[in-house]
Amino acid sequence: MASGYQLISVSGFPHRFHVVRPDGLPDLPLTLFANEQLKSLSPSSVPFYVREILALLNWARTDPVVNKEGWNLTGPPAAVRNLICEYLCVGTKCKVTTRPDTLGLKVTYVKQTDETRINVRILLAALRRLFEHLVAKGLYECSNPLLHEEAAKMRASMRESYRQAIRSTEGREPMPAASGVDPPSGIRLSQNYFRCVEQEWLPTSIDDPDFPNMVYAAGKSYGWKLRELCIARTLFETGARISEITGLTVQDWAYSQFMNRLTAKNKGSFGARTKVLVISQPTAKLYRKYFDNDIEGRRAGDPECPTLAAVG
Repeated sequence: MASGYQLISVSGFPHRFHVVRPDGLPDLPLTLFANEQLKSLSPSSVPFYVREILALLNWARTDPVVNKEGWNLTGPPAAVRNLICEYLCVGTKCKVTTRPDTLGLKVTYVKQTDETRINVRILLAALRRLFEHLVAKGLYECSNPLLHEEAAKMRASMRESYRQAIRSTEGREPMPAASGVDPPSGIRLSQNYFRCVEQEWLPTSIDDPDFPNMVYAAGKSYGWKLRELCIARTLFETGARISEITGLTVQDWAYSQFMNRLTAKNKGSFGARTKVLVISQPTAKLYRKYFDNDIEGRRAGDPECPTLAAVG
């Protein structure tokens, strides 16, 4: 028997992902949820979301407070929120504070600490998706416990007040925000019951102009081949993700007749080539050398690989 909830990925079945309960039997709602996420997430992203939920469930099985109170993810919204709060406080060592927000809605603010070992944002996003799925399928009779019940009503009321203000001052209905005719409403009301704080990521840049050369030198001393050098140069020149670059194919390069442009998949494109990467001419020359070279390139491992002339 399984020691806890587990996510299994299989191929050749109608459902790619399967969630197994601690007793070894399939968990149908979670299995259906996991596979439903393939409509909006890439296959590589789905496990990150589902495993955060399973980690919560596995922790809840042994927590004395949760077992004593009978909290679970199938209970009423208050019980679900209590379970999540307990997990965030005790299981993940987050700092949790429940207080009214600026509009008076009572919400729970979550702050990660140095002891937190999970991605809280992914966990909360996964739980929102889970309950949206369960409510839509009729498997959860209450409203989504991750969303504040009064937020939608308050937002509708604020928007109506804005429309009335425009009618009274301009004598017409408000124009679309994109037109720029009317002043912005300023309505940015979150419906989330749990809200992360002090977790905004601010990108920083390395302004040392010699940084690429330092990386190339380190790679050379480590024993990089042409393949690794091509990858590193493409990273610096295009800004693409490492997964996008390592996923490039000959067909992607053939887009420019093997010159300095390649098509690539993008985040959320589900494998479709929606991005064009532009590399320098020296890097394109290295690509051609890697493709044809019998000693340092791809043909060193397989002399039967076709040359660029044969492919072209």
